[in-house]
Amino acid sequence: MTLESRITELIAKHPSLIDNDNMLVANVYAELYPNRYSFNQFLYNLADGKVPSFTQIIQTKNQIQNAKSI
Repeated sequence: MTLESRITELIAKHPSLIDNDNMLVANVYAELYPNRYSFNQFLYNLADGKVPSFTQIIQTKNQIQNAKSI
């Protein structure tokens, strides 16, 4: 699943995420690493640049919103 489709799906399920960037990022990470045992893997992937950054997630959300506005 692409980051864009993941964010679109999350916003569709939880519209309040549009207005709360921190919660959106937390939900994306929670979907990517759904249990506490994968937290170490999350940290390794974060260090290797394999996890979408806060900025990437927010920019993708903004692109989705802008596309819907047109």
